[in-house]
Amino acid sequence: MQREELPVMRTGLERIAVKARCEPKLRFTSLAHHIAKERIWMNLSQIPAKSAAGVDGQTVTEGKESFEEWVAVMLQSVHRQGYRAPEIRRVYIPKPGKQEMRPLGVPTVADRALQRSASQVLSAIYEQDFFVLLVRRTSRQRSPPSAGNSPREDCGRKDRVGVGGGSQEFLWKLKP
Repeated sequence: MQREELPVMRTGLERIAVKARCEPKLRFTSLAHHIAKERIWMNLSQIPAKSAAGVDGQTVTEGKESFEEWVAVMLQSVHRQGYRAPEIRRVYIPKPGKQEMRPLGVPTVADRALQRSASQVLSAIYEQDFFVLLVRRTSRQRSPPSAGNSPREDCGRKDRVGVGGGSQEFLWKLKP
């Protein structure tokens, strides 16, 4: 026997995105709790292994091995709003086709993972301000009830719809 409706699971960031979409004037006051150990680990795992080490000399592989040692201290300082980013290692790379050198800042591996995590949380909010998902449907096409297109998620607006099934064409368009 197959289920007719799939259970809809929401991550914290998806809930933030829906809230930002439905209440554009809402001011988010506390987002630090969304920067969690699991999110930092996920973002640390996405940093290429051959990435340059920061001022502390720690490589991505070493950062993964010592993750449990540094993540708790970092999260505690973030949550109490006392986090200070470590120094940035400055390197100079040649400009293409010129003799000049261009400065490049290389943050530590741990700071890169934290930056990516913070960026994900903020993107969930700000993407709602810039993008609108438009769905073109023919008069015969209707999305199935399990597509996640409830009026609450859509905020009662026809120009913003959740991801649906079937042969729908999705277009991203900047808000005017």
